[in-house]
Amino acid sequence: MNLKINITKIKKETQSKISGDYKGVIYFTPEDNLEDCKVDIHFKLSNIGKGIYVTGNLYLNLKLLCSRCLTKFDYEDHIELEEVCDYSIKQEDIYDNYFIEEDVLDLKELLRQKITLFLPLKPLCKPECKGLCSICGIDLNEKSCNCETKELNPVWAKLAEKFKS
Repeated sequence: MNLKINITKIKKETQSKISGDYKGVIYFTPEDNLEDCKVDIHFKLSNIGKGIYVTGNLYLNLKLLCSRCLTKFDYEDHIELEEVCDYSIKQEDIYDNYFIEEDVLDLKELLRQKITLFLPLKPLCKPECKGLCSICGIDLNEKSCNCETKELNPVWAKLAEKFKS
């Protein structure tokens, strides 16, 4: 099934519904940082008079970059969909109504926004991830280093220089 759905049929009759499923990979732009986004979607579209009411479940599996050690890892999540896509075409609503254009509902854009909204701000490959050494850059999950990790307060830097020699 395509993620662009023609809603002409249900738009004519209030309370009419369409349901569907989609399982596959969704390709987004590189700026979205959503690599290999595999989805399994079960959705229902209902005409509520002023727009289309989208409900359903989204199961996703994608690759994320750990915010501490910068390794890619698999991330899985479940997102419940509930969105009203308004038919309005008033100029002031143009930025709020970008899912429906010429009786075609773009589920891909809706999903992109939902997925981006629900992603963790600082994704971690595992809760106990040690990250990278701030001095030499080695992955502390795989090896340890002998770098001095105690950072000096810049206020005392001049004084510390006097004691180095």
